[in-house]
Amino acid sequence: LQLRAGQHELSGARDPYNYSDYREELDKILYDLAHTKVFDQITGYVANTMQDSCRLTSSDSCPITNQSLFKPKKATKVYPSGETQCIDGSEFFFEVSVGNMEKLHIHFQGGGACWDWLSYQVPACTTKASANPPYGIFNLSNPLNPLKDYTLIVIQYCGGDMHAGNTEQPWGKDGAMVKQVGYHNSDAAIRYALSQFPKLQNLVISGSSAGSLGVQYWSGKLIDLFADRNPDVAVIADSFLGVLWPPAEVQTSETWLMDKFKMCNPAVLTPAQLPKCNSGELLLQEMFVDTMRGHHDTRFSVVNSKADGTQILFEKGFELTAEYNLQGFFMTPGQFYKSASLMVVDYLENSNLYAYFIDGTQHTYLPGDWLYTASPDGYNITDGSPVLIDWLADFVSPSQQAARSVCSGPEKKVTALTPVGKNETNYCAEGLSDVQ
Repeated sequence: LQLRAGQHELSGARDPYNYSDYREELDKILYDLAHTKVFDQITGYVANTMQDSCRLTSSDSCPITNQSLFKPKKATKVYPSGETQCIDGSEFFFEVSVGNMEKLHIHFQGGGACWDWLSYQVPACTTKASANPPYGIFNLSNPLNPLKDYTLIVIQYCGGDMHAGNTEQPWGKDGAMVKQVGYHNSDAAIRYALSQFPKLQNLVISGSSAGSLGVQYWSGKLIDLFADRNPDVAVIADSFLGVLWPPAEVQTSETWLMDKFKMCNPAVLTPAQLPKCNSGELLLQEMFVDTMRGHHDTRFSVVNSKADGTQILFEKGFELTAEYNLQGFFMTPGQFYKSASLMVVDYLENSNLYAYFIDGTQHTYLPGDWLYTASPDGYNITDGSPVLIDWLADFVSPSQQAARSVCSGPEKKVTALTPVGKNETNYCAEGLSDVQ
């Protein structure tokens, strides 16, 4: 890698012009990206039995009422073909597990991101569609699971593009083009859901890791598409807020990424968002806030660890290799949590936004059994209150009232200019406590 000289000031004795001064840290980040646990949850899972499958064609709509293919609480693969595809050229599918036909849970699967040749070679993203492991919120036999009776549609993630891409990149062998078409993959699954659920009482939209960014991108469109069914809607963004460092570089970095994936898509963005996106003035967080403000009857939530190790890891790798941003490369857990806190405090100005912060570095909660053991005090500490699974059960239920904001630690006044320690996360920013 070559660092762009003079683009950012760097404190300390290391030479900003000399890559070798950063080699050890960069090599560690690349290694960690290639071995991050977020992939273990997906690619390490092998179904115990052969899954039923169906191919969408002009003569076969794969009706969910076909009981020979779609069995209660068993995942069936649906191959939509068309313009769908994984980044490595393999076939895309989504999974359907039948439950109550008037209760639907749509989940955007996680699995990293690929934003340039290097991240694709690592790879820092899942490149093939994989069966979703039946753990956490996907364990439909666990009596504690508040969504156990819902029909579940998992949108597999294999484009490395936050479920939003519509482009191709020269990252293959000898410069061969690879496709990032997460938009078409997600759209195919969503269109299928629309065709199969003419009536809905409840709709839950969730996403973990990169899928959380997919939720922020897609949730407004999804809610509008299902609006004529008039369901109660709850949205869960699990473990990826989109923190970038330093704050002054956020617009530049997000604009670069949205252009790389060709996310300025009129099929998803509103008429007000599209020109801002095309001119490099739209943030993904703005899209999420627009959705909150435009759908007052929908409940939105963010679930996040204070020092999420995987979010920090990807921020470092992205900022150095894509933006040559040395300040971003050296972002500390304290800086990450401060930015995350300020972002969520702003979100909480919307009365339909709920937040749950957890001490520690754990990445993602919905896909793992720590969903049932996490509390504000840690991912495996059930003494804290409320425990995550109880809070989540209240959040998705229209008849219950979840706490607006959950955070463990003394209150601290935090602004953009507030200095924080390298690992300082043992507080709750003013505005995260006692939210009504």
